[in-house]
Amino acid sequence: MVLMARNFYLGSEAVAAVQQCSLRKDAHDRARREARLFLSTEGPHRSFRDILARLDRVIADGRREFAARGVAAKDIEAWDTSCRIMFLLNAWRS
Repeated sequence: MVLMARNFYLGSEAVAAVQQCSLRKDAHDRARREARLFLSTEGPHRSFRDILARLDRVIADGRREFAARGVAAKDIEAWDTSCRIMFLLNAWRS
């Protein structure tokens, strides 16, 4: 019996799109996790400044991690924006 396999070629645009989707998901997951952690440790006495300080630490850590992995600057910026939005939505609505 002969098995035939299809060979798929993903062009550079498709690879970039998959990478951006993965980075966006990472941003959302990390932001949700960090916002929940922040809310559970800070309690009811948190201020907007506390939220922004925590967010800045999360973003700085993520930027360093992605830069070390060689992720393109525009992809890091997209990750940054997605992470900021998701973190603030999760931290502020609680």
